[in-house]
Formats: sequence, C-alpha cells, structure tokens
Amino acid sequence: LEIADVFMRDKEALKALIKCKNISTLHFENSFISPENFQWIVLAELPRLQSLKFTRNWTEETNENPMAKIFLDKRKSFGLKELFLNNSKIENFGLLGLVSSNCRNLVSLSVLVKSNEDISNISSFLKDTSTLEKLELSTSGPHTYDFNTETIIEMAKILPKQIYHVNLLKVIDSLVECEKFLEHCSADLNHFYVEFSQYYFFKVDRHIEFVKNWSTKNGKEIKILNITWYNINIEWWRR
Repeated sequence: LEIADVFMRDKEALKALIKCKNISTLHFENSFISPENFQWIVLAELPRLQSLKFTRNWTEETNENPMAKIFLDKRKSFGLKELFLNNSKIENFGLLGLVSSNCRNLVSLSVLVKSNEDISNISSFLKDTSTLEKLELSTSGPHTYDFNTETIIEMAKILPKQIYHVNLLKVIDSLVECEKFLEHCSADLNHFYVEFSQYYFFKVDRHIEFVKNWSTKNGKEIKILNITWYNINIEWWRR
C-alpha cells in the first residue's frame, strides 16, 4: 500500500488498516497524517508487514513523535526488513532509540539525522545488528549535532561487515572526509554514494587515484567511479 500527496483531513482515513492482514509494504510520502491516523497504524496488527516508509510527511505539532508507538509493538517491529524515516517536518524525539531496541531484523535502513541523540542511537544499532545490508543517512537544514570528521570515522569503524550499500546524503562535507570514511570502513562495500553538504571545486585526479589504490588494497574491482563537485558514486563488482 502506497499513499502519496494526500491531506488526511478525515480522522478515520486509515481505520481500514485494522482489517488488513496481508499488507507487506506500507509507504507514506509527502502527505499530512493526523495523529488520529497515526493511531490507526499503531492499532493495526499488520502481521505480514516487512517494509515501512515515511518520507517527507508532516503532522500536527506535538511533543512526541507520532510514529513512536508503532515501534513499541515488538511484533510489528521484529518483522520489519526495510525502514525509511525521512521526515524533516516531524521531530524524532528519541524515535531512533526505539528502532535500535526493537527493529532487530532490518536489512535496509534510511534515516534523517536531526540530533546527537540520533547519531548515538544509530551507532548503537550498528554495533548490534547482524542483518543490516543497506544504510542511508541524510541531513537537512540547520542543525545542532556533531556530524564531524571524528564522528564519521567512528561510524565507519563500527559498520558491520555484511553492509555492502552505503549512501551518505549531506552528511559529509568534503572528499577528504570521504577518504577518511573509506580508510576506516569495516564493511565490505559494493556501493558507496555521497552527496556533499556543500558545493566546492577541487582537483579530481588525486581523489580518483586514492579510490583506485584503496580498491586494489582491499581486493575490489571498480565497476563505476564518478566524482564531481557535488557527489561521489562508486560501485565495485561483487565478489
């Protein structure tokens, strides 16, 4: 079930989810979801739910994240394989702590980082997961968290080996930080994509040489290597 570009004024718009037993995917994008409709998602059992995505949605102002109660239901959280939480207009309020504690079988995770608490919760999750294979972290707008070079290096060090796909969107400021990430990366990457948080001009040749040398050192054969002034896209052949 995919819902996009909808303003859910009706407080019972999602009540029908209560009767749904066979939904495996539930995706909301660019929609207003009232607290009442979030509650219907919480109440629905959804025993076969494997993919849950909230992207660019918004709701009424509140001092708690309306999605939090979804992840308090361990039956629902335990079965999730894919989770996207990218909502710049909804504060996390410790949401990622619940994800870290209860979503133990995720294969793919995409989250919008908003605070140092988020960074800490993501780090805790990465230290414990044995199933995650794809990770996407993004930031947006003014922020008060410390996603600095040291934080990036520490996160690279704790990435589980089974992760092969990493996207970092506006998390990294420079090619130097990309190099630091790769130097300390403990995952067996096949895909690495970076969208820089700021645009600037630089000489590409040295960084291309770095990636080639790093790939050779780690026994990887490059499939795609694109470096521009706003992003990096690298793919290696799977071994």
